[in-house]
Amino acid sequence: MKHVTHGQVFTFAQAVEVTGKSRSTLHRKRDMLRQAGAHQDAAGVWRIPVSALVACGLLDTPETPRKGSGDTRLVLPDETPLSGEVEQLRRALMEAERRADVAEARAAERDRLIEAQSRTIALLEARDRVPPDGASQQPASTPPNVQAEMEPQREEPPTALRAVRRWWRGAGKGA
Repeated sequence: MKHVTHGQVFTFAQAVEVTGKSRSTLHRKRDMLRQAGAHQDAAGVWRIPVSALVACGLLDTPETPRKGSGDTRLVLPDETPLSGEVEQLRRALMEAERRADVAEARAAERDRLIEAQSRTIALLEARDRVPPDGASQQPASTPPNVQAEMEPQREEPPTALRAVRRWWRGAGKGA
């Protein structure tokens, strides 16, 4: 198996040899090769980059192997000058994303805690403002939602029960 690396440039004859395709196949794909970056120099010699061969489907890549294809495959080097730096940046990015997620969760929890504490303080302040004689009149500065929470909920008795109470009060006065 022949290995070619990214960045290599071939002549027409070399491209035929590397791809394992016939000369006529490459001739049929000349327009595609030109669009992908191949060209003829001033002397008329073809300069076909590996990227053009891959773009035209003439050369397998690790991502696009084909059954029954030639025995030449593009091999990307494991250690390019930037691969170590790229890997280091990936790790740094993953760590930064993890830290951001943790910080967002903490901030959300703190917001919930602050909201609960604010409600508790408002209730305590409103309770301290209630006159000692038991009057339920709230100061104007108490927020309406706090007033509603502090006022005792009195249920109106059913109509029949009110009628019985009136009768009872009336019967008690007459006796």
